[in-house]
Amino acid sequence: MRRLLDWLLPVRLLPPATAMILIIGLGLSACATASAPIASPEGDPFCQHDGPIFYDSSAVTAGTAEQIDRHNRVWVCMCEDDCPPE
Repeated sequence: MRRLLDWLLPVRLLPPATAMILIIGLGLSACATASAPIASPEGDPFCQHDGPIFYDSSAVTAGTAEQIDRHNRVWVCMCEDDCPPE
């Protein structure tokens, strides 16, 4: 805890608005570096290991069919870049 306070000492010597901008900027930059880059469909593990699911509609329940359809829509959007318009 003492090290943190020693590190913050220069910040306390700044005008309050400048210190606040500095602290917020440091926080936002940490979030930006922690996020993963957007992968291309060719390198996306989801596209490499999953694919559309085919099923016999008479052999599955309506809930299962909806989940499969949702999976297939996501797969087509992410891996074939054929997303529905927003």
